[in-house]
Amino acid sequence: MTPVRAFLAILAVYVALGLAYIDVTPYRTSGYLPFQTEGLQKDIGAPDEWQHTNYIRYLVEHRSFPIFNDPKQDFYDHYQSHQPPAYYLLAAPLQAVSGGKIETEKWVLRSFSLLLGCIVLLCIYRGVSAFTDNEWVGALASAFVSLLPMFLALSTAVSNDVALYLVACAAMWRMGAALRDGWTFGNSIGLGLIVGIGILTKTSSLVVLPVAMTAMLAFRGSRANWRHVLAMLLAAAVVSAPWLLRNQQLYGDPVAYRVFQETFKTMPAETLIEANGLWGYWYEAVAIRAIWSWWGIFSYFQITVQPIAIYDTLTILFVLTALGLLSRKWQDASVGEKRMHILNLALLGCVVFVFVRFNSVYYQAQARYLYPAIFAFASVFAFGAFSWATRMPSERQSQANRRMWWIALPMLIALFAVNLYALLNILPSGFELLQINPESFNGN
Repeated sequence: MTPVRAFLAILAVYVALGLAYIDVTPYRTSGYLPFQTEGLQKDIGAPDEWQHTNYIRYLVEHRSFPIFNDPKQDFYDHYQSHQPPAYYLLAAPLQAVSGGKIETEKWVLRSFSLLLGCIVLLCIYRGVSAFTDNEWVGALASAFVSLLPMFLALSTAVSNDVALYLVACAAMWRMGAALRDGWTFGNSIGLGLIVGIGILTKTSSLVVLPVAMTAMLAFRGSRANWRHVLAMLLAAAVVSAPWLLRNQQLYGDPVAYRVFQETFKTMPAETLIEANGLWGYWYEAVAIRAIWSWWGIFSYFQITVQPIAIYDTLTILFVLTALGLLSRKWQDASVGEKRMHILNLALLGCVVFVFVRFNSVYYQAQARYLYPAIFAFASVFAFGAFSWATRMPSERQSQANRRMWWIALPMLIALFAVNLYALLNILPSGFELLQINPESFNGN
């Protein structure tokens, strides 16, 4: 077995599970969301999928971009209209060939997201390999992500979220390759194009920019010169400037954040802090539920995996595996590995900052807002297992790689089992309940 064949096997399992998630998750199906709002809702499937699909339909029907909070449109149907256009432009031709058939549209658009998820896994595999020159660790990092139930659910929904994760992981791969091979105009412009496309995908991808600057300027002996930095910034600006200028003209804000914040009033953090106190809000409401949703809370934050101890088990397995990284002596790590860990910290810090800032205004403890740092989490898990493996004496690198997979196996088996449990039990029963009027539980 080679690392490439292992990665292809990982992709095959991911695609099989992904197709199952596409099938089991309702598409444009009405129901009730008792933990979020009262009354019958238009959609109970994947978060915001109704609005993302409407954005794509608008592009196909009107051959123009929607305008956020347009008084001519229903706000609920179009509250994602402030989003940048890249994902929707790619998806629009696929929607056009669906012929207006709901079931065809569902499979075509969700399968496109699944394809993007496959490329995310490729970027993680190649990115970790580029930093460390160890393809087996890269394969393990991609295996971990491929089995995350929440990643599977998100990457099989009509949404620009998975495109955002792709941008972040592609940027990390580009940085790893450039630090390994040396900065040139070619790879500097390539990184800038990724950053620019990220801005055209979702404005939260701006977290990649400071990480890119760190990669170009922080490492002695591998610093990019000012021309390369300028080339990267210019490439990003050229790609993203037309959309940012449009937003400035329409909303008085290049990223359209202010107009969204002024309009979007759902679940203000201030109200929940007053009701639960700071500790109750940030620990119990935000931190704990962010951990749960990292593994999987489905629908519109409605369907949890029961019993809750499953979340605890997965978290403990991850932490025990990742702790191996602390046992690894810094001097034993290669130069590339050290750089990867530093950039992972930079990426994670930026993503967590945005997450905390957003939750200080609105309650949105969904871990999908932490998934732009999924490259960092995956590599920490893989290198944790590798670090435990290298503590045992071995004559060859292949022996350490083999032990690494055995150490990671409990986590991978647990994730696979949770996916089967979710697909066969939790999701079918959960979505069925969401289509029942809550009043019926009171005998009405």
